[in-house]
Amino acid sequence: MKGNIMTQSLIDGTTIKLGGKTYVIPPLNFARLKKLREELSILSAANTSGIGMSPELLDASITVILSALNRNYPDMTRDEVEELIDLRNMQEIMAAITGQSGLERRAGEI
Repeated sequence: MKGNIMTQSLIDGTTIKLGGKTYVIPPLNFARLKKLREELSILSAANTSGIGMSPELLDASITVILSALNRNYPDMTRDEVEELIDLRNMQEIMAAITGQSGLERRAGEI
């Protein structure tokens, strides 16, 4: 503890650099998976149908990313996430979240 400020212990996850800062993006826990059923369904449908960047897909992506980031950064807002995420890093972040959460099958897995 430095002064009166406690350092928050971060949940393990994938380390990704966004906006010049390094963030640890943890997997989604069961509570968050339950709350994100609709958004995850939109993302899944987009993956199988090849749907482009619809407003629904962008909103669902931001909601899922924010939910994962909030596990380690509870004060992070939707506006902050929207400023940090771009087309270049969005796929990497979504792959980190879905892969760690078991939503995406990895090579060699049943």
